Amino acid sequence: MGSPGGSTVPLLSAIIVSLGLLGFYLKSKKKKEPEERQLNAFIEEFEVQPSPNPLPPLAPLPLSGLRFAAKDIFDVEGHVTGFGNPTWRATHEEAKSTAHVVTALLRNGATLVGKTHMDELAFSINGENKHYGTPLNSAAPDRVPGGSSSGSAAAVAAGVVDFAIGTDTAGSLRIPAAYNGVYSFRPSHGSVSAAGVVPMSPSLDAVGWFARDASLLRLVGAMLLPTPQTPPKRAQRVIFAEDLFGLSTAPREPVIAAVTGTLAKLNASARVERTRIGEFFASKVPSLREFARDGKDGMTGEEAVAGIREAMRGLQGWEFKQAHGEWVTSAKPDMAPDVASRVNAALGANEETAKKAAQVRRELRAALDALLTNDTVLILPPSPGAPPKRNSPPKSLDDLRNRAMQLVAIASLGGFPQVTIPMGTENGKEDGNPLAFSVLSGHGTDAMLLDTAVELSRGVTKVAEMYWKRGGREAGPRGAEHRAEEAKTKGNEALKAKRYVEAVKHYNEAIRLDRSNATYFSNKALALMQLGRNGDAEAACTEALNLDPKNVKALLRRGFTREQIGAYDQALQDFEHALVLEPANVQAKNAIGRMRDLGMTS
Repeated sequence: MGSPGGSTVPLLSAIIVSLGLLGFYLKSKKKKEPEERQLNAFIEEFEVQPSPNPLPPLAPLPLSGLRFAAKDIFDVEGHVTGFGNPTWRATHEEAKSTAHVVTALLRNGATLVGKTHMDELAFSINGENKHYGTPLNSAAPDRVPGGSSSGSAAAVAAGVVDFAIGTDTAGSLRIPAAYNGVYSFRPSHGSVSAAGVVPMSPSLDAVGWFARDASLLRLVGAMLLPTPQTPPKRAQRVIFAEDLFGLSTAPREPVIAAVTGTLAKLNASARVERTRIGEFFASKVPSLREFARDGKDGMTGEEAVAGIREAMRGLQGWEFKQAHGEWVTSAKPDMAPDVASRVNAALGANEETAKKAAQVRRELRAALDALLTNDTVLILPPSPGAPPKRNSPPKSLDDLRNRAMQLVAIASLGGFPQVTIPMGTENGKEDGNPLAFSVLSGHGTDAMLLDTAVELSRGVTKVAEMYWKRGGREAGPRGAEHRAEEAKTKGNEALKAKRYVEAVKHYNEAIRLDRSNATYFSNKALALMQLGRNGDAEAACTEALNLDPKNVKALLRRGFTREQIGAYDQALQDFEHALVLEPANVQAKNAIGRMRDLGMTS
């Protein structure tokens, strides 16, 4: 948690680690169960035990009891890293040490249970491997799992492991997550150590992870990401990239309905906007002209987005050539035709194009970081649509791959963090294809992005289900949620006019219609405070905080009510908590100072 790829290590663990990794590795072969053979997620199964838990009364390690798998791109001492290709496996020796990220997870209590299949040389997004077969997509068994982190996503989706690690150069976490209906997190480039990971394109490679729920996704992040210097802010500005949704065949309306509906309940102060992000890139990233229409001066938004894809490909090809060109030439690996085609194209990459791509990367990073401040996120599709059918002819997938590369290139080339969030199926039925959306934020805002994923996960699937139950329509004017918002508006008007009893009445009506909206309880508390009903106001604030623990207004209002009734220590805790969430909050600072000056705390 303190530095990239690691966290605080208990003294006992530190002693054990100092004796060498073999000191705490206990490995045993495990016989495959029939359902796991059908799953085909693993290339090799074994167990690597974690560091031992500290003795009571110390708390167990954060990941104690959790099982994880690692893509066959991570080194594990004593095992050959296969990189998805049998020729690679045959020409490389067993790893002499274990990848940094794997060691960090073991130190924090997780058990490694094996290495998972991946696409050859990480050069595909389908998940089909001609040598090792195709892992089962539990969410859509007749369709591919996506790649290149195919086995890791499949193992998580099937429930064989609690979480799994993979890598993402050009969508290799985001696309499998969307296809398998699980969460994935691609962190800011360089924030998680890639030591002990076979490189594909070092400027684009990111070590990330999959999980079935957002809370575990965030917990793994707390073990691997650097500790934020300041508490992360809550996302207050949400931007839908409308033009990017046009690159996906998946329906956009349920995504928009689910995100806006969830924010209305859990974070009513958040602003939702729509933009054509390609036009932003066209105006803010001038070096894209080198990759749009052969360097022609003017470029459209569509050309700018396609240019980012081409810049990414130019950099990826050159770096793959630098890392593995000699091996490809000498070993002459057996590869699937589509993979061989991409490898051969990479071998023809040139340094001049890579340098131009690096300039695009710098400009893209600066432009999007300026737009995506530490409380702003971008919503976009993680994939170009439903997963293709298994064994589809490679040529039939060319258009899909081109659209996919446009969607994934923004985070890959810019080095931005991006989280993939599942939200049921495309038609709201069990047999529908998985539906997902993704959220992208500025470089280094990983903690805020993971918090946002947890917040959105509380409601998006439910709101999407309601969307489909209404026949694919958003809530109409007679819907309970709409009537609740009308009641809140009337309550706000009454509160502003100092008609406090009337305001409470309207807020009660809003709560009756929708008890899941923290804002209704918090606003009701403010009206009750004006009436001097501090006990009732405190209870309303507590209801709001049960729904939304980061509701600063509710914390401040409860603090003031507790101060009025003489519960000074509890009041101080509320004010201090509010200040942690919003370090610049003047009300919280003044309240803490006032209470301490008057000696109101023990």
